[in-house]
Amino acid sequence: MDNDSRIFEIIMLICFGSSWPFAVAKTLRTKVVKGKSFVFLVLILIGYISGIINKFVTNLDHVIWLYCLNGSMVLTEIGLYLKYEKVDLVVQLMKTLKYSTKGEKTMDCRRIVPGIMVITLLLTNNSGAFSETETKNGNRQAYERCLNQIISVCNSKDSMANSRSATLRNYCKLAAMKAEFVMRYKEQLIEEVSRIKMPLKPYKIHLFVNSKFFEKMRNAAPLADTNL
Repeated sequence: MDNDSRIFEIIMLICFGSSWPFAVAKTLRTKVVKGKSFVFLVLILIGYISGIINKFVTNLDHVIWLYCLNGSMVLTEIGLYLKYEKVDLVVQLMKTLKYSTKGEKTMDCRRIVPGIMVITLLLTNNSGAFSETETKNGNRQAYERCLNQIISVCNSKDSMANSRSATLRNYCKLAAMKAEFVMRYKEQLIEEVSRIKMPLKPYKIHLFVNSKFFEKMRNAAPLADTNL
């Protein structure tokens, strides 16, 4: 390849690659991937990989390092997309939360309840179903184990408390409130799911707990109450 054509190839790669550092930095800062296309990122990565292969097959020169640099930045962006995809769902959900000047939470529960249910299913590690042994030994223990799992998952969100994102900090507070709710009302929740003979499916119990939690918040009842 002559020097003139190599110069234009270098200019092309620099122009294409100049935006990737800013894109990666923005994703790291905001942790939001809304508007990005995973398929588009993969296609760009395939294009850079094809350029690298072409260099090895035809004329190997120093320009290959630009292909590698651009490809590595695209690969980083893909990794960030996969990492923050679920967090972005949380961000969109938490936009439904509104705060008064006193910092008190006011919610449109008709919008937030279905969303939280979806997020809960995405962020929890469900085992799919309880074993038959658990069923035979008594549903109460199985229900209690599921409620303890919900508490554990909510408490694990403590790492978001110091996030630079106000939305994630608010989500952390909401998770803490839910953990407190489940701990305070664990016995009542177990009694109710036992009474209605709820199937021993973790996701069904999660949905039930979410509905009770947001019903309590919608009614603005203090957690100190003992009645659901």
